[in-house]
Amino acid sequence: MSELDQVDVIVTWEASRATRDLNVYTQMRDACRKAGVKWAYNGRVYDFERTDDSFTTGLDMLVAERESGETSKRVQRAVRAQANAGKPHGRIPFGYTRVYAPDTGNLLRQVPHPEESKLITEAADRVLAGESIYQIAKDFKTRGQFRLSDLRIQRLLRSPTYAGKRVYRGEVLRDADWPALIDPERWEALQGILGSPDRTKFHGTEPAHLLTGIAKCGVCGGPIVRLVNRGKYPTYICKERHCVGRAQGPTDETVVAVVKNVLTRPDALQAIHAHADPGISDAANKVQELEARLESLYEQAATGTLSAAGLAKVESSILSQLDAARGRLRAMSAPKKLTIADPAATAARWDKLPVLTQREIVRGLMEVRIMPARARGVRFDPQSIDIQQRF
Repeated sequence: MSELDQVDVIVTWEASRATRDLNVYTQMRDACRKAGVKWAYNGRVYDFERTDDSFTTGLDMLVAERESGETSKRVQRAVRAQANAGKPHGRIPFGYTRVYAPDTGNLLRQVPHPEESKLITEAADRVLAGESIYQIAKDFKTRGQFRLSDLRIQRLLRSPTYAGKRVYRGEVLRDADWPALIDPERWEALQGILGSPDRTKFHGTEPAHLLTGIAKCGVCGGPIVRLVNRGKYPTYICKERHCVGRAQGPTDETVVAVVKNVLTRPDALQAIHAHADPGISDAANKVQELEARLESLYEQAATGTLSAAGLAKVESSILSQLDAARGRLRAMSAPKKLTIADPAATAARWDKLPVLTQREIVRGLMEVRIMPARARGVRFDPQSIDIQQRF
C-alpha cells in the first residue's frame, strides 16, 4: 500500500489473493481510492470511485473472510481427529521417521529412526543411571551429534511423544499409534529426575574443582569457593564471609576417601540405588484408568454419541485428575538417590572419571561442610570436614 502511487492497477487472480481480512481490505480500498488505483480480479477491473464496484468488492471480501474461517475450522477438526486417533501430525520428531504410500503419498505410519532413536534411548538410560545431561551432551558432541545440546536433550526427554503418547495443544490425549522409544514408567521416572532442580544442572563451562559450589560453610551455611592465596596454595574458603578456609588438596583427599569407602561397602549397591515406592503399581494403574476413560470419551465424541459441550464439561475434570495422577507416579518412580551401575568399579577408576562426574557423585552421596579448626597450629584437621551421607 505504501507504493500505490507508483501503479495504476492491482491485479490478483481472485479477491482472496489480495487478503482475507476485512480490515485490511478496508485500508486497501481507502488507499486505492486516494491514489486513484483500480483493482482487477476474475477478469474484471473495479474502480473504488464507483459505488457499485466498492460494494461488489466488499461483498467478495466478506465471502473470502468467511471461507478463510471455515477452512481454519476444517483444518483444526482434521488435526483434532488425527490427535484423537493417536496419529502423528506436523513436523517429524527427532528419533522417528515416517513411511508413506508409494502410489498416493499418504502417511502410513511413524516408526523409530534407525540411528536417532538409539540416541534417545541411550540418553534416557544414562540419565536414569545418574549421569548428568551436560556430560551426555558433551559425549554426543565428541561423536559428531552437534545438534543434541544439553537443553535440547532435556526437551526431548520431557516430550510425551517418546513414551508413545499423542499430545494435542500441550495435553496428552491418548496412546499414540507409533511405538514408544522409552517405556512409559521409565519416562515418568525421567520426569521426576528432570523436574528436580537438584538433579539436572547445566553448565556454561565445565567445573574444574571437586567441591566448589557443593561444599558449604559450617558457620554461616554459605557456598565454598576456591582461591589461590599469596603463597600460591589453592584453598577452599567461605565465599560470603570468609568464615572458614582449608587447603584444597587435603580437603579433596578427605572427601574422596569417604566416597570410595561408601562405594566399596558390601551393601553399596543396595544403599545407593533407589527403590521403587510400594504404591507405584497402584499409581500406574490409576494413570492408565484415567487415560482409558479419556480415550473412551474421545471415541464417543467421534461417533456422535457425546456432544461437544458434554465432552468439554467432562474432559477438563479428567485432565486435571490425570495431571495429578501422573505427578504422583513421577514422584514415586523417580530415583530418590544417585544411581551407579557398579559402585566398586567406579571407586577403582575414580581418578580417571571426569571432574563433572566426580562432582555429581559427591553431590548425590553426601553433604559436605567445612568447619572451623578445633585447635590452632594444626596444619590440616580432617575432623573439620563434616561429611553427612544422604542415605
